[in-house]
Amino acid sequence: PHAQPRTRVVMLGTGTPNADPDRDGPAVAVVVDDTSYLVDFGVGVVRRAAAAERSGIKALAATNLTRAFATHLHSDHTLGLADLILTPWILERATPLTLYGPRGTRHRVGFGVQGSGCRVRSGSGFRVLGSAFWVLGSGFRIPNS
Repeated sequence: PHAQPRTRVVMLGTGTPNADPDRDGPAVAVVVDDTSYLVDFGVGVVRRAAAAERSGIKALAATNLTRAFATHLHSDHTLGLADLILTPWILERATPLTLYGPRGTRHRVGFGVQGSGCRVRSGSGFRVLGSAFWVLGSGFRIPNS
């Protein structure tokens, strides 16, 4: 029997801004052992991660999506942000989502959850490299850059 590689790259979405029903928005997962790191979070990211979990990649269970990196803030790479923040929280994600990104990421987070019934609050007690944003008390944080 072959040993599982420690690191895997999983293409979760390869779509573009075009409304292509056969492709989800851009998102890649780098899985190292039992830890996943998302790179970008286009439309459908949480559902594609759930499909990968169903295929045996347990690190991509929705409740395990705790680290994400935005390469840039184009809409096709970030429209899945509200889903990434809220769906795992609804499913009782134990560890808050930590999001890293370029200048403007904090603003995008506020925009991403508008209309969801959530309030984005600053300085609520999490300290990761400084003050942090919280969504719904424990579902999300973004370190200061």
